[in-house]
Amino acid sequence: MTSHAAKTKRRRVKPPAPRRQRAIARLRSEFFARAGELATRYGISCDQVVIHLWRGRKAAHGVRLRNVSHFEDLVLAVACSHNSGRAWADLAILHERTLDACSQNYGVKPFPGRAR
Repeated sequence: MTSHAAKTKRRRVKPPAPRRQRAIARLRSEFFARAGELATRYGISCDQVVIHLWRGRKAAHGVRLRNVSHFEDLVLAVACSHNSGRAWADLAILHERTLDACSQNYGVKPFPGRAR
C-alpha cells in the first residue's frame, strides 16, 4: 500500500452504528413531519438540530435519541441558540408572561427578543 493510500484509509470515518443510524433516521423523519415548516421559517437545518441534540446528549448522559419529542419546541430552542430574531420573537409571544416573571424574580435582564 502506498503512503497516500494508507493516509486515506486512516482518515475514513466509521459510519454510525446501526442503532444510531436508526435513531438519526427517525429524528430526521419526525423533524420534517412535525417541524420542517417551522425550521424553514427560522433558517434551521435538520443537521443543526441533530448536532444540538448530540452535544446535549454528551453533556447529559442518559438522554436517548429515541426519547426525543416536542420537535416544534426543539427547533425553537435551536433557532434561539443560533440567535434567530424570528425565533426570539415567537418565543416572546408564546412565553412572554413566564419569561417576564423569571427576569423579575431572578434580577436578570429581559430576554433578547423583548424590547422594553
